[in-house]
Amino acid sequence: MWRFSVLFLVLYLSSALTQVTLPDTKHAEGMCIWYGQCKQKNGNWLNCYRNIPKVLAPDNGEIFNALNDVCPWYVNKTAPNSTYTCCNVDQINALRTSSLKLAQQLLGRCPSCFQNFMNIFCATTCDPSNSLFMNVRNSSLDIVNTTYPAIDTVDVYFTNHYTEKFFNSCKNVQFSQESSKVISLMCGSNDPCTGQKWLTFMGTPMPGSPAPFVLNFTFTDSATGGVIPASMIAHDAPLKSCNESVNGLTCSCSDCPMVCPASPTMPPSKGSVKISFIPIGIFVGVIGFVIYNIVFSIVVMISLVLTATDSKGEYQRLSRSSRRSFCLTDVGQVFEDIISKLFSRWGYFAAKYWFVVIPAVLVVVFGFCAGLVFFEVTTDPVELWSAPNSRARKEKEYFDQHFGPFYRTAQIIITAPHSPDFSFADSQNYKIVYHFGGVFQQDILNEIWHMQNDIANLNVSHKDSNGGKRDITLQDICFQPLAPDNMNCTIYSVLNYFQNDFELLNKEVKLVFTVTANSSYHIHYCTRDPSSLNATDLFIPCMAEYGGPVDPSVALGGYETVNGTGQYDLAKAIIITFVINNHVDTEMNKPAEEWEKA
Repeated sequence: MWRFSVLFLVLYLSSALTQVTLPDTKHAEGMCIWYGQCKQKNGNWLNCYRNIPKVLAPDNGEIFNALNDVCPWYVNKTAPNSTYTCCNVDQINALRTSSLKLAQQLLGRCPSCFQNFMNIFCATTCDPSNSLFMNVRNSSLDIVNTTYPAIDTVDVYFTNHYTEKFFNSCKNVQFSQESSKVISLMCGSNDPCTGQKWLTFMGTPMPGSPAPFVLNFTFTDSATGGVIPASMIAHDAPLKSCNESVNGLTCSCSDCPMVCPASPTMPPSKGSVKISFIPIGIFVGVIGFVIYNIVFSIVVMISLVLTATDSKGEYQRLSRSSRRSFCLTDVGQVFEDIISKLFSRWGYFAAKYWFVVIPAVLVVVFGFCAGLVFFEVTTDPVELWSAPNSRARKEKEYFDQHFGPFYRTAQIIITAPHSPDFSFADSQNYKIVYHFGGVFQQDILNEIWHMQNDIANLNVSHKDSNGGKRDITLQDICFQPLAPDNMNCTIYSVLNYFQNDFELLNKEVKLVFTVTANSSYHIHYCTRDPSSLNATDLFIPCMAEYGGPVDPSVALGGYETVNGTGQYDLAKAIIITFVINNHVDTEMNKPAEEWEKA
């Protein structure tokens, strides 16, 4: 009986997603490809297919204000009531809370790059003529709301010039928390990343991803012709280079090499000094070699002349040499006798007057060792390897005074050598099987969570300079990059792929009696795209609790690398890194030092 119930449920769910055939889409200036939201898919809304003329956004109205906040270049501020768009407030808010929120955290340090990123998604969402470069491929009707079809897949046409300019403005933006580039986190496993790979990755959901629809990007050299359908034009809007300012703000030198000041030019070389036509270096070398050979030849000739004597002279020389040898032997014997008598008398004296010798020796030894009271062990690598007045030390001190010293880190490395490896089948294709190291077993992950949680909540009593006592926790000393909006500590750990939530760590998705998604499956996809907002059927973002991504190369260890790609699933160790604030004033580091010792 239950089989028929399951079959009925499957048929019912499949009927809720009905593919529809759309009429011929009109691609023209001022025509929209969509407007509004129609249906939810995996918790996200799909846009409605509505091939209608662009919609007026009244001045200071709800749509106008939302558009001015997110995509201000589509607002006509000079002529009231002349702003048109192809999106409503719901679409703008969805854009604001999904794509742009994460992008601002990662790319916001380079204003021109972030604006270009917004330009792309604002164009596809709200451009009043988006039908010129977008074409609906697949759509479906919701069984609850059949008014308008919901778009599942859309083709987007961009020129290579537009794509590469966007990529070039962002390719050098740094992710300072991990000393890497942001592009390496946002491009998935595409290494090296390009503009086309980046957009394709962002527009193509990973298996099991709840992305609302697919953006199928196509890139062309020209705006028309070729693979571009008739009456359509590939999008090629103006974009800013990374060295151009946005509202008076520009990228830093580390994020945009074009902003960096030019290196000083070295004065042209005057050329080498020559004697006649021979460089002076070669001339001096030849002269030196000739002089050496002349001196060496003279010495050899003199030696040969002195040794060319008769046999009697040779015997006499040997006799004199023998006498000198006997003389040296006598001197050595005398010196040895004196040393022997001296130490014999000292041994006799020490044995006879031991009650005087031992205390005297102890006094002398302890006197020489008294300096150990002032002995200090230097463990700071800066103090060990750089002189106080060196240029490197001075530059570091200048940097620390103006920008703050680098963070402190506390690490825990966890292995599970006796835990067996295991496998898990892909929920979308059961022919694909993923193999995991034993450290990813669910019971081990749970134990690691308890340990990490206990450490994060560890209380240490600290006595300040005024004599007062207070309890110190990780929350008081940790690095919080998004404070005060997000007060969570920066913890690099695979558990942060679940936002350090125990319930999310143990969440499973089952189809009848088969587990289709669990923690190891989620970790597999998060290590490929750490910045994903929703990676698997668990509907859990990969972004960490503190608001940033967790680089798998930092959170995992003991894995092999194949063709430049880490095999993170087979990692042998899980690494937990607590990032702690560091200060120039050593007194301010005392709470952190006490917490680390505990």
